[in-house]
Amino acid sequence: MHSHFYPRLRPIIIAAILIFAALWSTVKAQDDREHKATTSQPSPAAPVSKSSQPVPMPSDGAAPSDPAKEVETSWDKLKCGSPRSHDEADLCEQRRMAHAAEQALTLNWLQVGLGVGGFFALLISIHLTRKSTNAAIKAANAAEAQVRTNRAWLCNDGYNSGRWMNGSVSGQLIRNGFVFHIKWKNVGGTPALAINVNCVHQLAPLGSEAPPFPKMVDEDSPSHGMVGPGGTFSTHNLIIDDRESELFRTGRHVLFVYSSVSYNDIYSQEQRLSEVCMAVECWGVTETDKGPEYVLSVHAAGPQNTGT
Repeated sequence: MHSHFYPRLRPIIIAAILIFAALWSTVKAQDDREHKATTSQPSPAAPVSKSSQPVPMPSDGAAPSDPAKEVETSWDKLKCGSPRSHDEADLCEQRRMAHAAEQALTLNWLQVGLGVGGFFALLISIHLTRKSTNAAIKAANAAEAQVRTNRAWLCNDGYNSGRWMNGSVSGQLIRNGFVFHIKWKNVGGTPALAINVNCVHQLAPLGSEAPPFPKMVDEDSPSHGMVGPGGTFSTHNLIIDDRESELFRTGRHVLFVYSSVSYNDIYSQEQRLSEVCMAVECWGVTETDKGPEYVLSVHAAGPQNTGT
């Protein structure tokens, strides 16, 4: 995952470095201008030209005072608390402005640092969020795989068939008929619940396509409350009467047998359905120790061979 994530961050990191460099050059240029302004000192005031008029002398004979010497400023020892001249006050004000500019520059750099740190913190947060999301997806997929592995699965487990001789079905005597039923098995890891079974048949001329069968529960079929893992059960017996058995036995017709089973599993209340459709063909009769037996060819037919 890291090999896919960091190449996507590379343009963002480069953009952040360029922005940081632009801010650095801007602030550095401003710092240089302010530093030059603070280091430049005003030149001392030009000496006052001597007047052509005579300087009045005090009456007591003392030397006259020079106004320029009285306001002369020592630029190395400024007294900004009580400036002695206008130039000294201007210089003090410039120094205060320079100091304020330095403080603002420090704050600007602090903001830049916080911004860059916040940007990388955002990238780390996105990365961690993506990792947690992928971990959640993996956990969900693992749980789903666990359900698929352990849930109940009812699958077709073959069939049983034979001749039906001299038996009565619903008051009808069948002398030479045919009986067939389908077997089911729970191949899952947990019990199948509320099982209902449907099994019907239809005889059709040889070469016909499998007809569509309704997905309904036959009232004559047994209902199984629960079948555990590895458990098996069968549909009720389908009895083919003498007329249909004759058409089937001579190989002129194919017998389509359809069975569906609905059930629930312990992981969901959703009703599940498995279905199978078989095409049964008779290739003749052979003699065995138990008497004549049909030689059958049985294979899946049509689209109704599914499971959910």
